Order: sequence, then structure tokens, then C-alpha cells
Amino acid sequence: MKLITLGALVFGGTLIVATPVAVFGLPSTVTFSPLKPNPDIPTFAEAVAASNDVQADEGEGAAGRNEIRRAVIQRARALRAAPCNAGAKTAYLAAVSAYSVAKMEAVRAGEEDQWQTALDDQFGQVTDQQVMDGFVTMRESGQAMMAGARQGWLGRMVRNNDEAGASDWDEPSACERQQAGEVLPPLKLEHPHARPRPAPVSSERENQATLLRVAREAANNALDKDPCSADGRRAMLSGLSYYYEMRHSRRSFWPKDAGPDRYIDGRVTSLIRRGKLQHSELPRWVALAAPGVAATSGVAGPVCRDGR
Repeated sequence: MKLITLGALVFGGTLIVATPVAVFGLPSTVTFSPLKPNPDIPTFAEAVAASNDVQADEGEGAAGRNEIRRAVIQRARALRAAPCNAGAKTAYLAAVSAYSVAKMEAVRAGEEDQWQTALDDQFGQVTDQQVMDGFVTMRESGQAMMAGARQGWLGRMVRNNDEAGASDWDEPSACERQQAGEVLPPLKLEHPHARPRPAPVSSERENQATLLRVAREAANNALDKDPCSADGRRAMLSGLSYYYEMRHSRRSFWPKDAGPDRYIDGRVTSLIRRGKLQHSELPRWVALAAPGVAATSGVAGPVCRDGR
């Protein structure tokens, strides 16, 4: 199934139109300085956290806007009840086009706040599901959003797509599945407030503490493996490589001479002295992060002897 998300066509319910701009003859004396973050612009995490917020549309003309919103959902359900009806498909696409045109006009007028209701959030849910469930193609839905809905245009588009087989959907359509006796799914609409809020973003200190804990756990789990079995040895060397790489590359905040790290170093040193690990096998990160461990005198000869 080849499906490109409708987010490529609609971001947050707002149509995106890119205009190429060519720049020529840039003077050689132009200099660039790094941009400073604007404290008024929300971070990504703040934007995600705000995505559950909805506003009531109580301004002038709200009744007309609500009618446009509800028409998309009503006609989507009508098409789901009659997926082989070209008229129902045309009516649904016309509703999508009318919604997109009305919202774009509001955006151009600086009145996009009027289009942040729960129904506006559900517009994206509807259009995604109509494509994903095979009631319209991606091309049809995209053209409806981008169109000015010229007289008769949507009807011709549906007929042309059907005749030419122009579809980006390689699964049976909703019409074909209904004709085969399948019970088609209803729309699943979710109120924005029903979605869980994202977890608060961890601080840098919390992230560092997590990395320390995970790396140390990986090392101790690796050292619990049997070094005299092929699988155990691979797991041990892999875990040690990860731990000592993190310890070296994060040395700016890694605590010096910490007890958990001394314990891990001691376990590795013991394996080297007993001949369970050879210097030639040690990950290169050991010498960088713990030179004393790498310099430990070991037992020459086979890594694992009889009796282990």
C-alpha cells in the first residue's frame, strides 16, 4: 500500500503552497550571522502540548462556518453508506473543497483563530480515514483541498479518475470491498481533549542521569554473560563497548571515580587477570575511558581453559 500522509497537503488543517524563489547576483560582501532563538516562539514540545487545546468559534459568521465543518463529516458518512455512488463521492469532495477554500480565505484575512475548534481538528481525521479506508484516492482528496471548486470540476475529476484508473491506492477500493460482502468501518472521530497530553520534556540533567544508568546497566548485564560461550562472549564485548564509548564520549559530565564505574572496572580487570578476556579483544573505548583497566596484566594463552 503506497500512501503519502495528507499532512504533506494540509499542515494543521492549513493548506501549504510553496512558491519557488530564485536569488541571483548575491554580493560577495554579504556576511551571515547565526540566528538567535526568539523567546516568543514556542518550542516543539510546547507546540505539541498545546495541540490538545481547542477554541470555541463564537464570532460573526460562526453558524456558516459550523455548517461547512459539519458538511464534511455528514457527507463522509453518506459516502461510507454508499461507497459506489459517484454522486456521494462528488458531494463529499465538494464539502472538503468548500472547507479548504473557506479556511484559506480566513488565513489570508488573519482570522485563522476561527478555525481551531474540535470539528476543525476532526477534519483532518475525516480526510485521512477516507483515503486510508479507500473511499477516495489520495489524488482526489488532495485535488479537492487544493481546488477552487470550479463549476462541474469535481464531477469531471471523479469520472476521469474512474475511467483512467488514476489511483495511488493499490488495495481494493471501499466500493469493491463492499461488493465482495465486507462490512466497511465507520468513521472514528476523536475529540482533541481525549488524546493524552505528552509527557513533560526531561531536563538535561535528567537525560544525563538516564544515560549513566542505562550505560552502567548494559555493562553489568554484559559482564553477567558467560565469556566462554560464543554468544555470551559477543554479548559481553558488545555491552562493554557501548558502556566505555558512552563513558568516554560523555566525559564532560560523567562523574570521576564514581563507585558504580569502579565496580565495573573491577569486574573487567578480574576477567583480564583470569584469562577470560584478552587485551586484543578489548574494545578500543576501554583504553580511552579507563587506561588503567586496559593496562591490566593478563594471562596469555587460550581465553577459556578446561574447567573454565
